[in-house]
Amino acid sequence: MQSLFRLEEQTAQKLGSEKMQLLTDLLTEWSNTFWDFLNEERSKECKHSKS
Repeated sequence: MQSLFRLEEQTAQKLGSEKMQLLTDLLTEWSNTFWDFLNEERSKECKHSKS
């Protein structure tokens, strides 16, 4: 495990803080959008099952 953490740290250092922040922001946006769509689908399914 330690070697994986070291590789992750090296990768982050190579990318730099600006790209790492961009990556974090994009992943957060992707995740939030995904969960919004998933919740919409669940809401639709719930309404159909009650009908």
